[in-house]
Amino acid sequence: MDEKYLIGALQNEAALSSTYGRGLSLARDGAVRDLDVTVGALGSTASLSGKVVGSRSSVYRTRVQLNLNEGDILDYGCTCAAAENYPGMCKHEIALALAYLARLGIGPTV
Repeated sequence: MDEKYLIGALQNEAALSSTYGRGLSLARDGAVRDLDVTVGALGSTASLSGKVVGSRSSVYRTRVQLNLNEGDILDYGCTCAAAENYPGMCKHEIALALAYLARLGIGPTV
């Protein structure tokens, strides 16, 4: 797994220019709760799901699917309004992915 590609993919897929940084802040502040990981049979994909506490204390159900071998984002979703209104990943989806990568010991420190 090449962390540089996954981090770059998260930055590129962010809905707005500020979204990656806001997601990183949420991950660092411990906003990711109940992170559940299912790794594909060959270990090449990881399906993440969990709850992320937003900046206004609302809790959002969030999911992200990563291709670990290719360093790519396959799918994502969140129950927040931004996920409905903007193309690209919301800060909660990015926070979930960064919390998972931190658990693996790669990516920014959260």
